[in-house]
Amino acid sequence: TGMVRATLAYVALGQERYADAVEHVENLCSALGEPGADARQRLLNALERFDRLRPDVPWTFCLTTRLLIANDRLDAARVFLDLSVQHCRDAACREHTQHLRSLSDEAVRTPGAADLP
Repeated sequence: TGMVRATLAYVALGQERYADAVEHVENLCSALGEPGADARQRLLNALERFDRLRPDVPWTFCLTTRLLIANDRLDAARVFLDLSVQHCRDAACREHTQHLRSLSDEAVRTPGAADLP
């Protein structure tokens, strides 16, 4: 379910298993209907709290960006994408940020495209 995916993403982020967190968020972004939307919003709220506790983790910005793209909140996604660009230092984070930029650009050109697998 969506909440399980959201929880797994949050736990993976806290354990610094960023690739796993990204995978869980990707799965969550494909969750349909109200349960999926609710789980994405709850994870967004949790990521906001996580960032206050661990502002040194740029992956929080990446995960937030992806969730906002999936929720079609593209203006907010751009803000977090910019934060990702500013704060990502390792190669994996920078590479994922580039992927998010392409998803964001595609979502602007084709609304709803970011939800597709």
